[in-house]
Amino acid sequence: MNNWSKFIESVSEKNIKVSKLDAPLKDVSGIVRNVPYIIYPKNKEEIQFILKFANQYLVKIYPISCGKNWGFGSSLPSENDTIVVNLKDFNSILDIDLENGHAIVTPGVTQEQLANALKNTPYFVDVTGSSADSSLIGNALERGIAYNSLRVENISELEVMLPNGNTINTGFSSLNDKNTSNYPWGIGPSLDGLFFQSNFGIVTQAKIKLIKRTLNAKSFCVTLKNEKDLFLFISSLKPLLENNLINCIPHIFNKERFYPGMAPLLWKYFQNIQQEKSREEILHIFNKQFNGEWFVAGNLRGINAQINLGAKYLKKITPSSSKLQFIGAKEKTLIKIIKKLPFFNELKAFIYATDELGDLTCGNPTNLTLPSINWVMPGNEKSLFDLDIDRCGDGGFLYFTPMSNYTQYDISLLLRTTMQVASKFYLVPAITLNAIKADIMEGVISVAFNKHNASEVENAHKCIKEMNKTMIDLNLLPYRNNIDMMDTITFQKDYASTLMKLKQIFDPNHILSNGRYIPTEESSNKLSKFAA
Repeated sequence: MNNWSKFIESVSEKNIKVSKLDAPLKDVSGIVRNVPYIIYPKNKEEIQFILKFANQYLVKIYPISCGKNWGFGSSLPSENDTIVVNLKDFNSILDIDLENGHAIVTPGVTQEQLANALKNTPYFVDVTGSSADSSLIGNALERGIAYNSLRVENISELEVMLPNGNTINTGFSSLNDKNTSNYPWGIGPSLDGLFFQSNFGIVTQAKIKLIKRTLNAKSFCVTLKNEKDLFLFISSLKPLLENNLINCIPHIFNKERFYPGMAPLLWKYFQNIQQEKSREEILHIFNKQFNGEWFVAGNLRGINAQINLGAKYLKKITPSSSKLQFIGAKEKTLIKIIKKLPFFNELKAFIYATDELGDLTCGNPTNLTLPSINWVMPGNEKSLFDLDIDRCGDGGFLYFTPMSNYTQYDISLLLRTTMQVASKFYLVPAITLNAIKADIMEGVISVAFNKHNASEVENAHKCIKEMNKTMIDLNLLPYRNNIDMMDTITFQKDYASTLMKLKQIFDPNHILSNGRYIPTEESSNKLSKFAA
């Protein structure tokens, strides 16, 4: 009996759910891994047993929260021949504190689960556009970006199970397991950062900061005619962010990102009313409503005077050739009237699409951004609304996420480099720019391809790898990486050495998430700061 079999037998004896896989796993990015088993623990005790037996039999394991890390590896491990530990069934909301505005959750708790629990309360959880079924803790530990805040700033009081089975708590919880303080950093050295984008332990619970609802919140969408208008708007937006007149994270999309997000829902609306439209007709309808090349989405929150002031300045900075739209209380009343009318079907199609996507900016997550993945592959209409995008349809995509300073020069360099590299591989990139701070712009770049076509998969991966290298040389550095490009990160020698020593302290048997961000002896021998 080999070590895998001994390990699985021991785990199964504890009545922990195990699934045996007979074929390699493949994700939406076309990445393939040999995963012999997936284990589904439901609580901390079961995780502790898994760690105990992994150490005993020297078996490599790879914990994931819910496996929705799409475009970066989904639920796949960094290395082959690794057993995945899926924490989706460990999904308890342990506490919701409506006085102090936070919730305590375990790794399997999704955006939708907490959002539903917060309905009819004064608070909402800030969400991303990824998926209603994605994990709050998992995305925060990858330093994900939501619509109003950075996830890394909204998570604290980590409870971490180390590879030896011991548990530590961060923040003031390191002093008192009944801590109720809102101060996130505690006293003395802070260990929180060691467990973001690392393989030093398994976060088994965390405190999530919530956002106070605003009764008169107003969403906005700006349709920017062209790239000239884009840079005029971005330049004028910066002082509004600096002075907190805009207190969300404006998401700025190119047409290749925005249109595929809307198109499947427009298509579905006309299907529902028995007025089937072709792809060309859907594009024509979209262009009549959104006649531009770039699009900005966000929301205004606060007291009425603050919202009105934000709206005033948005009107002022929107170029005359572009278009600004608001959806507030008055617009929602008008929408209710239009819905009841027997005509205006094109307008009602956009209302339907907006309703289905939900108000992401105010904490309403959705899975209906996912059909965009298969929309870009013509002929995938039957798979559009199957949400298992790793397996269904032909659509594939891969992310690259560089950070840029919020200057016209750096943002222009990011966009120009993206287009130049993508064109070499005959790809058209979908781009999002997220104004995460008044001095930082996050780039979210993806390329689409047929995930079942080996040559297209290879071409896309080469493109993203070259984009990675080229951007790094220009000091446009990625803030996260997909599992096939962990080797492109080569830290300075002393830093890499320190990380490896910490790995040896936390995980001397090297059982946990090997190959994930932390360098190995082989990679640390590279002398450059970054390499591709």
